[in-house]
Amino acid sequence: MLKKYLNVPGAIALGPDASAFPRDSKSGLIRYTGEVSVPGTKSELMGRAQVWFASAFRTKEVLQVQDPASGALVGKAFSEIFMNGPEPTNHRLDYTIQLFCTDGGYRYVISSFGIGAYLGSFGNVTGQPAERFVFETKVNGKQRPLTLQYKTELYRVAQDVQAQLRQAMSKPAGS
Repeated sequence: MLKKYLNVPGAIALGPDASAFPRDSKSGLIRYTGEVSVPGTKSELMGRAQVWFASAFRTKEVLQVQDPASGALVGKAFSEIFMNGPEPTNHRLDYTIQLFCTDGGYRYVISSFGIGAYLGSFGNVTGQPAERFVFETKVNGKQRPLTLQYKTELYRVAQDVQAQLRQAMSKPAGS
């Protein structure tokens, strides 16, 4: 679980618009992807990724798939986000991270974003697909302030996760 909060009211008004979110052309879902070249064998990169998952999210249940033969790791993670609404409270942003390691690099996909109350994941009644907040939720043609907060937090978390992943994968083992 990554834990950082954006609690600057002025930043909400300047949040990203919908065009800042990459969408899958077929499904329309938000999907961050990247291909990164870094020194190391597939095995070394998988080790770095396992260390990153363990230290960034601090729960055993994050990694769902670890396949040394294909170099694939898949984790279901979440980050806490603080919503400064009528009833300020912590919420969570759920997402899936897929890594595909090869000799000399890796490819990643961060997708399946869901926003929900802190104790509920997006797979149950309390959560909602993030696309609903980014692309659909409007009142009289304008997004509500709380929706803008969700959008800003989703953007911030996605950028943070990508930056932390790149930093962790660029470090040789033991550093």
